[in-house]
Amino acid sequence: MATINAVTAGSSAQVTKSKSADVVSRDDFFKMLVAQLKNQDPMKPLDATAFTAQLAQFSSLEKLENVNSTLTKLLGQQDLVNRMESAQLAGKYVLANGDQSDSFTAAGKSVELGYELPADAKQVFITIYDAQGRAVDMIEKNSQSAGFYRVLWENASNRTGQFTFHVAAFDGQGNNLSASTVIEGVVSRVNFQGGKVYVTVNGKEVAVDQILSVTDVKS
Repeated sequence: MATINAVTAGSSAQVTKSKSADVVSRDDFFKMLVAQLKNQDPMKPLDATAFTAQLAQFSSLEKLENVNSTLTKLLGQQDLVNRMESAQLAGKYVLANGDQSDSFTAAGKSVELGYELPADAKQVFITIYDAQGRAVDMIEKNSQSAGFYRVLWENASNRTGQFTFHVAAFDGQGNNLSASTVIEGVVSRVNFQGGKVYVTVNGKEVAVDQILSVTDVKS
């Protein structure tokens, strides 16, 4: 919005300047309009057309501020609704996108691992690594269609501690299919950080938009 420039030189009226030469607040605009009316030259009164245009500008500014205030309130209400809905994830069993660095715990027993294939695969290799990054086991699967899978790591050596696993999948032409690991488990906590929602699954913090499915029990 353009500023009003017709204030007569030498006027005692003081108008607070905005931080930007091209932007004024509603109060600043009104002050300048009143100052202009008070200090106009009686021999050259303010043109009616120009005055009407300035009033129209003021009206538009008022409406925009009201719209902005309403939108701010609506966004605040939507955020509250989102938080309430997200809080209901606590105690639910979820599947979520993971990454190849996600760790899991083995306690001397077999462990079920999840992964997702973006396309049909001819060969799939699941490699398990210990906390030192050493490969300790490998599972091979053949001819799997696109979708979510679980594989049982039998852990024949009864290993314990923290482990990671990497999934490599290839189609019939030997092309890498960029398979992804999947985190699954019960949501133990729901966190709100920086306007985003995160859930804790098996000690891993996961963004809520990475969740693939939610159920009451493991399916």
